[in-house]
Amino acid sequence: MADHIFYVDDREESLSSKTDLLAREAPHLTVRAFSEAALALEALTRTPLLVTSLRMEGMSGQALALAARELISNLPVIVMAVHGGVEIGGALRGRSLVECLGEPVQIESLIASIGRLLTSDDGGSGATSLS
Repeated sequence: MADHIFYVDDREESLSSKTDLLAREAPHLTVRAFSEAALALEALTRTPLLVTSLRMEGMSGQALALAARELISNLPVIVMAVHGGVEIGGALRGRSLVECLGEPVQIESLIASIGRLLTSDDGGSGATSLS
């Protein structure tokens, strides 16, 4: 059975290229792509993982991750940021089930992070915690 993940990035070219790469390199994943964080948040009811860019117009990736965590407390989240974890604020820092990848993200790193978060016994407690 395919794992379903949400991928959110307001940069259409990045969204398209990364979801195409994921489809080619990780065919076991079903990726729902959103260019608007609010739309993703509305649809986020039964997904095991959220991938988002930190810097987006309107709702930031951090705000999206926090709002999603209000709905699903143990939702694993991958945040992509130009300067890696340095940009992540205190609200996400130190939480389990959160990984941060530097942009531009290498598809192999993204697939590895997705795999770690989806295969951990409790939905991601083995994930890298930002500190």
